[in-house]
Amino acid sequence: MKTNDILLLMLPDDMQPLAFREELCALDSTLRVVLDHEPHDPAEVGFIVGWKRPEDGWDKYPNLRAVHSFGAGVDQLLKGGGWPEALPLARVVDEKMAVQMSEYILTAVLLFKRHFLEYAHARGGWNWGDEWPLTGNRVGILGMGHLGQATAALLQKVGFEVHGWGRSEKVRGGFPCFCGRDGLGDFLRQSDYLVAILPNTPDTIGLLNHDRLQQLPSGAVLINVGRGAVLVEDDLLTLLDEGHLVGACLDVFQTEPLPSEHPFVNHPKVLVTPHVASLTPTGSVAPTILENYQRALQGRPLLNQVDPAVGY
Repeated sequence: MKTNDILLLMLPDDMQPLAFREELCALDSTLRVVLDHEPHDPAEVGFIVGWKRPEDGWDKYPNLRAVHSFGAGVDQLLKGGGWPEALPLARVVDEKMAVQMSEYILTAVLLFKRHFLEYAHARGGWNWGDEWPLTGNRVGILGMGHLGQATAALLQKVGFEVHGWGRSEKVRGGFPCFCGRDGLGDFLRQSDYLVAILPNTPDTIGLLNHDRLQQLPSGAVLINVGRGAVLVEDDLLTLLDEGHLVGACLDVFQTEPLPSEHPFVNHPKVLVTPHVASLTPTGSVAPTILENYQRALQGRPLLNQVDPAVGY
């Protein structure tokens, strides 16, 4: 692999590929950074920073050494299967993204706990001085990766009781953790606010269905900022309409952009945001992605490397 092989950016315009190229080239002026719509020889591409799997797959790039997701997740790159066995894949792990995510989740929890949305909907239709009862104080974080741990730390700092759930048993600091399917029920039953920060994998698709959401305490709130496929949307609507759950804040959906006619859009108990809980800051992630490009040149393991077989 030559030291000036192409670093290809396969990013939509809303992810600011031009600005990202400027950030990378400011760090190393010798880089050959090319946008995917610009003329280039696929045989000269050695490293791809992308968001989605290319329509014609990865075989188009015979000298590709590594792929780097432009986000914390990699499911869009793995979609369609056929990932080359020897091709390294990395994802973004970034402190600014962790701050964004934890701030978003804290805001959502407080909006529901202090009934801000209900006051807004009531448009003054309350007795002066009346206060609705506060929802409980226990926050369960479903997915204890980098973003989940940052969120747990912030929530604890402001006085919430935090517990986490992960696929496998790992030592976590400062709060109780549950693991595996066997621990999921106990985890849910203790969650007044359920925060889902799960990736989209075969194990997580449809995980939050009617049976599991019903295990949450009556009056609980769901906050989903991971992937839309984790949630069975019709089951959530049923439990909201029946009153078992009192609200939901949703940033990710099975279909994105969310169709304007979707029941979530005008539902009085649902707060919808357009997949903005944690956006990739180009200047912050550029140094790590450049380092991974250099590691790929040298045949070294990537930082934040993902196992494509499990999806994270």
